[in-house]
Amino acid sequence: MSANLHGAWDAYQKLNQLGDTWAALNELVDFEAYRDILEECWPPADAVPTRGGRPPYDPV
Repeated sequence: MSANLHGAWDAYQKLNQLGDTWAALNELVDFEAYRDILEECWPPADAVPTRGGRPPYDPV
């Protein structure tokens, strides 16, 4: 796969054409409904002191 955004977009389009199960699941499940539960498992990004490296991600 190409290491640029255009290549990533092409790969995403190909997955959709093949039937990307994650995209289909995302349309069926409201993952935002689980935000409160997931945020209890992981502390907010600003509560953890920064030690460098990769920035924290959204739990949903």
